[in-house]
Amino acid sequence: MRTIDRADVLDDPRFTDWFRRKENETASHAIIEGALAAEDAKSCEKRLNDAGAPCAGIWRIEEVIDRPQIATRGALEVAETRHDAVRLMGSRFQTAHGAGRLDTAPPELGMHTAEVLREAGYSGEETATLRLKAVI
Repeated sequence: MRTIDRADVLDDPRFTDWFRRKENETASHAIIEGALAAEDAKSCEKRLNDAGAPCAGIWRIEEVIDRPQIATRGALEVAETRHDAVRLMGSRFQTAHGAGRLDTAPPELGMHTAEVLREAGYSGEETATLRLKAVI
């Protein structure tokens, strides 16, 4: 793929004003997408921000979880489960009295099904029937 020179695009008659850019939108998208595809996301983000175009990449969990800001804010908490300890995102709202904490690990799949169905008006017998039919 040929690298597009900035001057080539700025001098291109297809893009001299808004109306021509609109008429040639497909071509401008192809140029922009080609230029962005030629670099990795972090380089594009830096270059766009340096040029004054606010931009932020979408990070994967593994890229975010060990960031210094997360540790400084104490955003991750450890919860013990019957399987192992897990790191979870906690509530990081700060108040004059401190911050919230996780009281328990997240519930396991189906852990509260009987209580939820009971609150919804199902009897124990109806819940048992749903289990036998593999509905729940």
